[in-house]
Amino acid sequence: MGCIPFAYRYSVFVAGIPRTMTATELARLFDDIINSVVELTLEVEYSTNYPKGSGRLVFATREAYLLALAVRHFTLTTTDGRKVILELRPYVLDRMLCEICYEAAGVYLCPYLPCFLYYCVSCWNFIHQYDGMGSHKPVSKRNLKFLKQNYIFHRCNNSMRRKYYRRFHQ
Repeated sequence: MGCIPFAYRYSVFVAGIPRTMTATELARLFDDIINSVVELTLEVEYSTNYPKGSGRLVFATREAYLLALAVRHFTLTTTDGRKVILELRPYVLDRMLCEICYEAAGVYLCPYLPCFLYYCVSCWNFIHQYDGMGSHKPVSKRNLKFLKQNYIFHRCNNSMRRKYYRRFHQ
């Protein structure tokens, strides 16, 4: 089982991107506001190569990643005067290592501040048994569609198939 490169660990799913906006424009905008943007990938239609309005934003540092997730919603004013709300949420990755023991597969992502870490099953049970963390619900690729308290994940499915995107890489 190969692991995801560490740089992709700080990936954020962006929804609501205007279809007329390019990856370079959006990456520069987020780099001005949050800093440390490494890559922005826009999802495109397979047959037309036209943007779908969502993408993945990768940051170089954990601080920038957490800041983007803390913002959650970002209002963008387009050149024609429309206001568009971009939504930022964690991008759930496959093949991550547990960020506590670094030995087992990190099958769960805790989507709550201050966690935002990938956990194996045993580390999840050990860490989240303490006070204040009992209400945390894990997110994984398997339960992404079934999380009722997190309907946004189900509606937009935070994943992209290969060859269906345009990329900006700094």
